[in-house]
Amino acid sequence: MGLFTLNVQNGDISKAILEKTKTDSIDYEKDFENWLENSPNVLFEDDEMNSVIWIGRQPTAKVGESGKIPDLIGIDSTGDWVVVELKKGKTPRDVVAQILYASWCASLDYAGLDEIAQAYFRQKNPHFENSLLQVYREAFLKDNSVTTFKATEIIKNLKAEYPDMNTETIRCQITQDCVNHSSRKHYPSGQRDLYYRVEKGVFRVYDPSKDGKWNSKGEMIGN
Repeated sequence: MGLFTLNVQNGDISKAILEKTKTDSIDYEKDFENWLENSPNVLFEDDEMNSVIWIGRQPTAKVGESGKIPDLIGIDSTGDWVVVELKKGKTPRDVVAQILYASWCASLDYAGLDEIAQAYFRQKNPHFENSLLQVYREAFLKDNSVTTFKATEIIKNLKAEYPDMNTETIRCQITQDCVNHSSRKHYPSGQRDLYYRVEKGVFRVYDPSKDGKWNSKGEMIGN
């Protein structure tokens, strides 16, 4: 079936006419890529509560011994990767090769993600300064400033999904990424400013504008 546009007459949709679109002017891969970039919500038509923020368009991905280029990469509201690869007229071998993007995504740490995102955002706005974490928070966590969680709940949920995961590893990761936890100084490598400690064992999402700036030792800066 071809592509059609809906021609609505005098605002009356019941009298609208479907008109076939001239496809000779459409670059299927490039144009569909543009449309998806501009309309990310169509990827979640069965889940209206979910969406995606794009953080890269055709970045170079290290796959095996070669560099490949996924069309679009993003992060959805649950924090999962979204990789879009549009292929038309490709052989099964070419298409299967794109599955390797999953292993590439899994190998990236936050610094790698942020580097890709910064390049993407600055293409659109050279003066863009927000980090990927800030962009994610603004897109998906606007209402979470007062939502707290217990470390024991996170450990329980992760252990249910990944039984072999070490409990102390989870606990140390939370401590390391909590800006005002005095014990984070024992885990200086790979710190991320993600959480704010409300009370013993209770945390919430860190908000620099409300919580101030903290150093790698869990000490408030400028206090």
